[in-house]
Amino acid sequence: DALPILLSIASWHWLFAINVPLGITALLLGIKHLPRQEERSKRKFDFVSAIANAVTFGLLIYTLDGFAHHEEMDFLVLQLIILAIVGTFYVRRQLTQTTPLLPLDLLRIPIFRLSILTSICSFIAQMAAMVSLPFFLQNTLGHSEVMTGLLLTPWPLATLVTAPLAGYLVERIHPGILGSIGEILLPFSLGLLCVWYVHPWMVRIAELKDIVDEPSSRKLQRRPVPILGGVCVFLGAVVGLGSTSVFGDGSELFVVVMAMTVMLYTGTMDDILGLTPRVRFMIEIATVVLLIVIGHYRIDDFHGLWGLGVIPVWISVPLTVFASVGIINAINLIDGVDGLSSGYCILACVLFGALFYLSGDSSMTILASVCAGSLVPFFLHNVYGQRSKMFIGDGGTLVLGVVISVFVIRTLRHDTLCGELGLPNLGLVPFTLSVLAVPVFDTLRVMSARIVRGVSPFQPDKTHLHHLFIGLGFSHAGTTVVILTLNFLVVLCWWLLYRGGASIDLQLYVVLGLCVLITTGLYYTVSGLSPASRLRRRLHRLGHWTHVERTGLVLWLQRRMDRVQERE
Repeated sequence: DALPILLSIASWHWLFAINVPLGITALLLGIKHLPRQEERSKRKFDFVSAIANAVTFGLLIYTLDGFAHHEEMDFLVLQLIILAIVGTFYVRRQLTQTTPLLPLDLLRIPIFRLSILTSICSFIAQMAAMVSLPFFLQNTLGHSEVMTGLLLTPWPLATLVTAPLAGYLVERIHPGILGSIGEILLPFSLGLLCVWYVHPWMVRIAELKDIVDEPSSRKLQRRPVPILGGVCVFLGAVVGLGSTSVFGDGSELFVVVMAMTVMLYTGTMDDILGLTPRVRFMIEIATVVLLIVIGHYRIDDFHGLWGLGVIPVWISVPLTVFASVGIINAINLIDGVDGLSSGYCILACVLFGALFYLSGDSSMTILASVCAGSLVPFFLHNVYGQRSKMFIGDGGTLVLGVVISVFVIRTLRHDTLCGELGLPNLGLVPFTLSVLAVPVFDTLRVMSARIVRGVSPFQPDKTHLHHLFIGLGFSHAGTTVVILTLNFLVVLCWWLLYRGGASIDLQLYVVLGLCVLITTGLYYTVSGLSPASRLRRRLHRLGHWTHVERTGLVLWLQRRMDRVQERE
């Protein structure tokens, strides 16, 4: 808080000069209070290494500064030559020392190398931001020196709070747990920030190029809405995966990203040009075959269900294709109201991500985390935005469909880490079905009903579960909340059965019964009620309560979402 006052009465040079008395004070306090070493080392101080260290890093910093200030190239080349000679001598000398001043041999340890790289990147990013932000706030945004100092104050305050907290956690929590939490938060944050930044631009591009979803008799929106949300989510996921692959082996997810790319192109072409169901199915089947052949993604283990384990290839391959194509289209077909498809996929990513985290499957945990993070800003714009609203489109639902298919396959694969948890009666097949409860079983009900009526199973209509709630007067947000709650309750019932010691077979039968109950049973029971029945009137009243006026928090969120759009 003293810095803004200092800048208001003195030049910016004092911002650095003020550190001199502070440094002297810290030195005096250290001499007085820090513990002294009782036994001094008999090893002589290595003056040669100390001088070489000072020359090497001094020349490195000075040369970089010279390039930044466009100094004479001849002088810079001379500095680089001296730096190369002294630096080579310094490194070679350190490699021969038993107690080196610069312990380069520690870089052979992977976790140490990762920690050093993370520390360097964090320091560079923090210092670059700390140096550039004052100029940006004053010269670009036009803030005064005092306001600039006030805006920067939260940064050191946050460091003041988090530094002792980090030390406290390191002493009491295993570093592996803290590292894995960071491994989850990093891709989540990268995906979220990327989509948050790109979303307004994508809305503008879609509006300029007329890539919008037009209202029709079977659609619920009243005005054209951009449909490039899937491009935003895909970009956020790829940026997050690419950034985190620097710290680990991301080659395992390469084939998954390839499949996501194919689905993005297919869905976006369908949004813009319109593809026939046959063409889409052929591309989806080819994409799943790509996962099977290149990535070896196959559902080939029932993990104890009906006493079965590994199943033959001639069964697992068609089962994988059938299940994956079904899941992809089920995710696509629930995209009918604001927030439903994105909200469901966030829920699925969290549930599968929790399972992968507990089993130690880091690559799938990162994929689930980055997808969930990429979906959060889209969900907020989709539900609360007015001018910033954008649909995820077929491009997005097909991408997310193939991601969830990968989660299911990874869970039910023979060599999966999920099967090595060592937990008795852990029904992985019932778990996956409970997560897929609403999209899969509602799609099966709708397509079966269409076939019974003698029409194509791909003929669009208004018989999905979300159409039922909209017809009862529920808002889009209310419909999303109710359907996601129903789906989560099925997962909760599965978990209670597992914790209660129920067999894997019983878990499956109960989950199947609940899935049919919340989709087929609920739909036909409610739709068969007469308009004058007491239950239907109560449901209408409940639906009316879900229409929250855009005041308070809801209005603030809408203005926040639309303000982001206007600023871009």
